Amino acid sequence: MQWLVELVGYDRALLQLSNVFDFDECAIVETQDRYFMTSSEFSSEQDPYAVLTIARSKLVCVNALGRLAGELHSALSCGDAFKLSRSGALEQVRVAPVLYAVNIRQKTAEASRVLNSRMARALLDACSQDQPVKWAVCLWANCEHDWFTLYKVYEILEQAGKTEAAIEAGKYTRSQFNLLKRTACSAQAVGVEAARHAKQHPPPKNPMSLSDAENVIASLLRDWLLERLRTR
Repeated sequence: MQWLVELVGYDRALLQLSNVFDFDECAIVETQDRYFMTSSEFSSEQDPYAVLTIARSKLVCVNALGRLAGELHSALSCGDAFKLSRSGALEQVRVAPVLYAVNIRQKTAEASRVLNSRMARALLDACSQDQPVKWAVCLWANCEHDWFTLYKVYEILEQAGKTEAAIEAGKYTRSQFNLLKRTACSAQAVGVEAARHAKQHPPPKNPMSLSDAENVIASLLRDWLLERLRTR
């Protein structure tokens, strides 16, 4: 049985991401002016809920790539599942979707580096093979980019050695990372979000802005994925 899962979201994001996700295990296709996800992993399933579970796991990578690219991008979500008949007709199977709310991102110069099929391939592979990458990507794709979430992603990157690598490459300084940590873990600097961290810091004299922290962490995450791409 061939299943398709309708994708709901901003038309431009659907079009851009359909151009880069074209793999057996995750492809975005347009038909009848609508966009659907297909996957070879759907074929053995009979239950539409199982199909949607697989689709949502793939959608993490799709949305993460859109956010890393920095394009104008509101997160895609899964709509209903469809069966494709031998004649090519779509038979809708209604199920209650789980929607992910993500803020709209503005276009940046990173799009050309990231929004391509090779990066999409690297992202899918990384999430299937590397648990730390998967956790970082899930947080980045599905959660609001507040101080708590950003610091959790930062911790994963730090434990994976990516902050040290960035310092050695001259891209960032240790003082920049220290400022990010001291800001994120200071309730006086960023409020209740920091209070959830076990270790607290006094507020820095000039706290890092949330947008600057987001840019730093996005850059580290992109470099991590690009590094995996170069070593494939």
